[in-house]
Amino acid sequence: MINAKNKIEFCIADNIAHYLGYKQNKEAIGFLFLTMDVLGFKYNGIRGSCYEILNGLNGDSREFINRCFDFYTFEKEVINTTDILKSKIENIMLEIDDYYLESSPFFQKYHHLRYVNLLKNETNECEIYDMGLISVERKNLKRIAVSGCLVKNKENFNVNVNIANMISDKIIISEQKPSIINSLLIFKDELLNVIQGLQSDDFYNLFFFTNKVGGPAQIRNSSYIALNMLFKYITKNKEKIQMKIDVLNRLKSEWIVLGNTFFRMSKLMNSNIVVRIINQLDVIIELEKQFQLL
Repeated sequence: MINAKNKIEFCIADNIAHYLGYKQNKEAIGFLFLTMDVLGFKYNGIRGSCYEILNGLNGDSREFINRCFDFYTFEKEVINTTDILKSKIENIMLEIDDYYLESSPFFQKYHHLRYVNLLKNETNECEIYDMGLISVERKNLKRIAVSGCLVKNKENFNVNVNIANMISDKIIISEQKPSIINSLLIFKDELLNVIQGLQSDDFYNLFFFTNKVGGPAQIRNSSYIALNMLFKYITKNKEKIQMKIDVLNRLKSEWIVLGNTFFRMSKLMNSNIVVRIINQLDVIIELEKQFQLL
């Protein structure tokens, strides 16, 4: 169950905040999260548990980290895996593949690239920060590592009114995303065409991908929390930001309801629940449209 009270469950923002020296600073995580412009929706088709059916994202981890670093004008340097391992480079953002990370919920399920903080890179011991400290064997570091990113001017990041207003401007300008609605409509149409033939496992997978970290329910929830953190700092666009917060408050709840309805269907396989799924998706589409128009 998603805790909508006070947690931003978007690991890249948490991991970057830790990297920049803002350990467990919720406002810093919220600001970083918003600069990544992550809120979106992508549907890949219902193809089984080894594929990501859908997510709530607007891009991939490289796009997110680049948007964040560009916003704060960080001087960043990309480091290849060979150099990371050979020179034992540490204290960098490390791009990893979750398929090979034993502590990941996606371990040996599907390939998923994202960033963690590589703290220690020694011959016999390696340590990463991934919303918490994790020890990784050297041989496993070789498997999970994809690339690295070093930031040279970390002091460019801070939490203040000027930055908050810049983020507010960015949100108002950039959040017109018709692709969200288009993807949702495609998702609904395909669901209508195949829903009668779906099996229990298919509905469970829909539940999992709807409510997981990076799923639409969690991303709306984290966006709601982050915007609430931003609100007390901003002096511009306050009315529009407040309206977005209000819609996100409803959206996060409706997405959770949809995910839980998928789960209920996976257990009961009742035709009456099919109607509830489609009706719930209609509610979500209308709210997503409303959010885009603000």
